[in-house]
Amino acid sequence: MRTNMSSSTSTATAFAAPPSNRASWTGRMQLEALSVPVKAYPATVTSSGPLCQLHAGCGQRIAYRKFCPKHGEVPNDQIAKGYPYEPDRHIELSDDDLAAIRPDDDKTLCLERVIDPGQLDLILLAGRSLYLAPANPVAMAPYGVVFRALQDTAKWALGRVVFSGHRQLVVVRPTEDRLVLHTLHDPALCRVVASMDTDISQVDSTELKALAKILSRKNGRVAWNEYVDDTDAKLVALVQAKLQPTNPTILKLNGRKRAAAPKTKRKAASRKRAKAA
Repeated sequence: MRTNMSSSTSTATAFAAPPSNRASWTGRMQLEALSVPVKAYPATVTSSGPLCQLHAGCGQRIAYRKFCPKHGEVPNDQIAKGYPYEPDRHIELSDDDLAAIRPDDDKTLCLERVIDPGQLDLILLAGRSLYLAPANPVAMAPYGVVFRALQDTAKWALGRVVFSGHRQLVVVRPTEDRLVLHTLHDPALCRVVASMDTDISQVDSTELKALAKILSRKNGRVAWNEYVDDTDAKLVALVQAKLQPTNPTILKLNGRKRAAAPKTKRKAASRKRAKAA
């Protein structure tokens, strides 16, 4: 699949203000001799998903401890990294070993090539997007040069940068008022799918025309605010409802709230108390 997204052709040079959240990366964007100090801000927020595991009927959170089958629980300062070179056989690697192979993080986003947007296979998108903004007022002018050059030529820039100790393939594209960086998967990690058994070269022309009409009706600008995942909102509403004092699933025991035991367990406990009496 190839993307048909294209860069904006607007001639505006007023860039949007940087997001109010803290920059997650600061460095320079390098395009041959042109160097632009930039800051990168997360373009999306991650859903918290605060569900955790509890001991049913007790309410205490389940704890996970680091455990050695031979020596029992292990403190953090005695844990090392290892590489499995054979089944059930590992070689231990020190921090110095790993530091020797880690790429130098020189805080440079190196733009190496420019591409047509249609050249980018969407399978390569790794899911992380960052807004790029000038790091200071002096950087505004060279930032604008890069922005306008990509915008006017309808090109995207392919480059590499070091994030979290790994050299990351990225693409930088202009939007209406700023540059956006998208991380890409290593192309070598993309799976090759076997050829489909179905022959899709032969299609019914009548069905094709009917579907073309449907696609034409569905064509148009997208109201992205209509595509909302309301799972977290429903979860919050569920929790708030369960926290109401009249909710029978919340009991107060020893000054703390806890979930009531299932009805079948309560009945069994009542029978035991009746027999004991």
